[in-house]
Amino acid sequence: MFPIKIKHIAPSIFWIVFGAVGVFITLDYMGPLPSFKLGAAFWPQTILVGIILVSAFQIIFTFMQGTHSDPENIGSLTDTDTQNLNEQVGEVSSVSRPKMLAIFVLPLIYVYGMHQFGFFLVTPLFLPLYMYVMGVKEVKKLFFVSTGVYASIIFLFVNLVFTPLPQGAGFFHSLNGQFLALFQ
Repeated sequence: MFPIKIKHIAPSIFWIVFGAVGVFITLDYMGPLPSFKLGAAFWPQTILVGIILVSAFQIIFTFMQGTHSDPENIGSLTDTDTQNLNEQVGEVSSVSRPKMLAIFVLPLIYVYGMHQFGFFLVTPLFLPLYMYVMGVKEVKKLFFVSTGVYASIIFLFVNLVFTPLPQGAGFFHSLNGQFLALFQ
């Protein structure tokens, strides 16, 4: 087992501090609301406590497993292995630049489209398109996973959290309002 360095656990420590600060800030928002008995701070605190727990488990797991780099395995690579890896990395990086650009640009387009056309119209187009860009090629999987995620988001925000989703502008606001009435 290799010695654990601070750089291996620093991200987890950061997330624990971030979560603790967030929980501390949300303590002022405790108390029931007229429409939600658990109060405005319930969901943010739930997510922040989840972040703290996952980060703590990550630190524990890091101490149990040690670091991931093994000097014996790294030293045993031959020059041809290293050259083959470098060639493969070069091929992948040149092919994936448009894909990487799409991965970062599509969410920006999605956010703008959601503001203009509303969540209920843009999300069913965005989810399968983004999954396709990420590498999912099977049509059945694209359809069922994106439909499941879409339905889960609607159920979570409309029925559990009672938070309105963006409805767009102009005509699309009315159309999204009709969708919202259908889902409630």
